[in-house]
Amino acid sequence: MPTSALQPLRRRHFGGRPVLGTTALCVGALTLTPLVYLFVRAFDGGTEKVLRLLLRQRTLDLAIRTATLTLTVLVASVVVGTLLAWLTVRTDLPGRRFFAMVLAAPLAIPSYVSGYLWIAEFPSLAGFSGAAWCSRCLASRW
Repeated sequence: MPTSALQPLRRRHFGGRPVLGTTALCVGALTLTPLVYLFVRAFDGGTEKVLRLLLRQRTLDLAIRTATLTLTVLVASVVVGTLLAWLTVRTDLPGRRFFAMVLAAPLAIPSYVSGYLWIAEFPSLAGFSGAAWCSRCLASRW
């Protein structure tokens, strides 16, 4: 065994690039600017107004609906994704490379665009089931 393999690992020292660190900090600060703006604007009306809006029944209904949709899409994605991954990787399915490529194709379209297209083409998909279908088929990974 070479002697270099027995030597303890040296820690890397990152102190030699202050320009890179400063640039990263500036980019991070710029990234947070919209969030800070929204936070400041939200509290312009006072804390009471913010609490009144956050604790109203409509906000609770929307939060529950969002959580339900998230869990529905999660379970469907795990089931369908596992099945399709197994079919394309672990079986002798004819054309499995083609199917792997086709199943990944919806990832190239932003979810809001595909959702709008589905609703425009099939108006009956409006509502919870349509949102779950579009999110599962077009906006999540197989």
